[in-house]
Amino acid sequence: MTHGVGIVGAGSVAREYIKAFSADPRARIQGVHSRSPDRIAQLRIESGGQWAIYDSLEAMLDDPSVDIVAICSTPNVHAEQLIATVRAGKHLVIEKPLVINAAELSATRTAVAASGVTTVCGFVLRWNPMFEMLKQATTDGTLGRLFYAESDYWNRTVPNGRPDMWAVRKSVVGSSLLSAGCHAVDALRWLVGEVAEVQGWTPAMNPTSEYEFPPNLVAILRFENGAIGKVSSLLESESPYVFNVHLHGDNGTALDNRVFAPGRFENQADYHVVPTITPNSGDPAHHPFKAEIREFLDCIESGTATRSSFEDGARTMEVCLAIDESVRAGHAISLKRPPDLQPRALPQT
Repeated sequence: MTHGVGIVGAGSVAREYIKAFSADPRARIQGVHSRSPDRIAQLRIESGGQWAIYDSLEAMLDDPSVDIVAICSTPNVHAEQLIATVRAGKHLVIEKPLVINAAELSATRTAVAASGVTTVCGFVLRWNPMFEMLKQATTDGTLGRLFYAESDYWNRTVPNGRPDMWAVRKSVVGSSLLSAGCHAVDALRWLVGEVAEVQGWTPAMNPTSEYEFPPNLVAILRFENGAIGKVSSLLESESPYVFNVHLHGDNGTALDNRVFAPGRFENQADYHVVPTITPNSGDPAHHPFKAEIREFLDCIESGTATRSSFEDGARTMEVCLAIDESVRAGHAISLKRPPDLQPRALPQT
């Protein structure tokens, strides 16, 4: 079966989804909708496609040849577009952040749960080879029981003082974590486990900053299995792009793609560098969208959930929103989950 795909948005991420779907023979781009017709026209020239240009999301959803919709628009319209998409029975690709406030999170969760469609969230780094290597190391005993973890997202998003203006607006992207640092939160959730409690802090803002929210944030996370974590999201720092993932277990340590596990590797005296692709670029073209979409199409056909389903991504959003609330409130925030969703604690070794 060939799946017809509609793309919402015409930016750099939409371009990568067009490439990813076009690379899989099971998918066909039917058309694109965006508030920027000129950018759509440019995308069509670049891709060599003959797909349609939809005047509205409604027109795309009314097209029976479209059974997948990828939402790559600005974050402030994600919730309304997502709800319309799943109510129309279309399978869903939703870019991060999924939502920008708690009310939107609740409404979208309800709509997706009632729809029965297959979903995937744009936490694309879960398909990065280094992330997959780290996931394996956390499940096969290489690192043992994790007790401390760090993840950092450092990406100066206002180069030379000339920002994409929507990226600095609180009403459009919400916060530092929601707009970008959620990738770091998701990394720790995926690799360590569910989060029980958070507390976040933001340093004093640069008085010349063009952001409508504090662009830099640090948070401490307490996990349900007893581990502790730290996340930082720095959008306004003098640094090239950096995405750190550090995991400390009682059998070994992983610092990005450097692993020290003397119990697994005989006579190891120093970190071993694992030759793999690391998340060392903020350019969407560097991210593994093709692998994400390949799994998404597999899951549509098998009726199974992707590794980054909407509900899973919603839990990452829950943590991000709790951290932002902690910053506002000035104290730690507890995340309570229904008993049937509580993960089993890791065994003590």
